[in-house]
Amino acid sequence: MASAEILSATQLVNRPEVDLLLCCASTHEDSDRAARIRTLLDEGIDWTYLLRTARIHGTASLLYWSLNNVAYPEAVPSEVMDWLRDHFHGNRRNNLFLTGALFKVLDALAAHGVSAIPYKGPTLAIVAYKNLALREFCDLDFLLSEKDVPKAKNVLTSLGYRPKDQLTGAQEVAFLRHGRQFEFAHDDGTMVELHWKVIRGYFAVPLTFERLWGRTEEISLGGRTVQTFSPEDLLLTLCAHGTVHRWERLGWICDVAQALRVSGEIDWELLLERAGVFNIKRMLLLGLSLANQLLDVDLDETILREVRADASVEALASEVRELLFLEAPDSQRILEGSTFKGFHLQAIERIQDKLLYCIHRAVTPTLEDWRRVSLPAIFFPVYYVLRPMRLAGQFGLKVAKRLL
Repeated sequence: MASAEILSATQLVNRPEVDLLLCCASTHEDSDRAARIRTLLDEGIDWTYLLRTARIHGTASLLYWSLNNVAYPEAVPSEVMDWLRDHFHGNRRNNLFLTGALFKVLDALAAHGVSAIPYKGPTLAIVAYKNLALREFCDLDFLLSEKDVPKAKNVLTSLGYRPKDQLTGAQEVAFLRHGRQFEFAHDDGTMVELHWKVIRGYFAVPLTFERLWGRTEEISLGGRTVQTFSPEDLLLTLCAHGTVHRWERLGWICDVAQALRVSGEIDWELLLERAGVFNIKRMLLLGLSLANQLLDVDLDETILREVRADASVEALASEVRELLFLEAPDSQRILEGSTFKGFHLQAIERIQDKLLYCIHRAVTPTLEDWRRVSLPAIFFPVYYVLRPMRLAGQFGLKVAKRLL
């Protein structure tokens, strides 16, 4: 086993709060980590900045857990611990509520003959953190077969859920082919996402229900047994999801780190083989590398050799580290950061997949296109012309302003 040294805050943002947040972003008990936390607390902390950053990155519950277990009482202001404690217990209550909603949806789907894999949300909290209160999430995700999506939509409607978007027949056919999820909301605040792909169709990544269902494993959740991904497939889905979203939240890197720490013996050769089959080897290596660099997770020498052999992995990891704790507005961050520099294209390995990604992004209609212009079904092909025109106007203007 080998491990990179955990990066200091100076290499990310020159603030002790960032270093403290990284040290606290784990359930792993370690005497050196505990000593580092106490040292940072003695140096003086901007608690307002720390709490705000922890909330943005979905790690406030982990921050409370570590400080409550490691820090001596006078090291943290009482009002800070009170806020963190309230946040932690509020998150626990919310997660328990969402777990109950998850059971209702699973039961209703099963009653109508629909098989589904719940992932992220409560299942990931139990699998990776062993504690429902330590992971922060706000919705429920289910992966199911594309052919079952229409039936599942009717099931959710019968439970009181409303679709976020109303699509015409032609739009829905196109969205099933190129999209990946339908979003629903309930009056009680519960949000559900039905996925038939783990990541968007822009990527040539066949992470679908059919490819993953046969390898699922049973876990105990709230006294019930539910299906979830195998350890290898869990890492693949987490790394693909994080890369698509440019690893903008520390919480997503924590998920990978926790999954690695609790999964026991990973079959690294099998993991790399599956990553190759799904065309996400670079995405996998990026996620594992970030967990290694930022959260000090040990990686097998096989993985480290693969990381060293692909210069794009370190280039992408460097970009993530550079942007992770910046507080620039989202629009400025996107223009100056990942998208502007072609983060996705660099994360895709094969030339043909890069080309397909560009073509799909340029011409495939999205929900945003349909929201902007509503056309009768007979004129649906016009969307394939309107989208590149809209993108040229939107991003061409931004680039021109930037250059000026």
